[in-house]
Amino acid sequence: MNMVAVKSSNITHVGFDPATKTLGVTFSSGQTYHYANVTQEQHDKMIAAESIGQHFFANFRNNKDHPFTKQEK
Repeated sequence: MNMVAVKSSNITHVGFDPATKTLGVTFSSGQTYHYANVTQEQHDKMIAAESIGQHFFANFRNNKDHPFTKQEK
């Protein structure tokens, strides 16, 4: 998954794999998580949001529709 740098106080990089519908998020802690069942439109809305972090926390964090896996460094 290609991760791109984003401007956010909590998130440093975001990536998306349309083949697996997986959203990748790297936090300022350096830890990366993958979130499942994400559409291209959902990814695009997050990237275009005025606040990527607020959008992420409102739409993906603790959302049972988007289970996550912690990635090993």
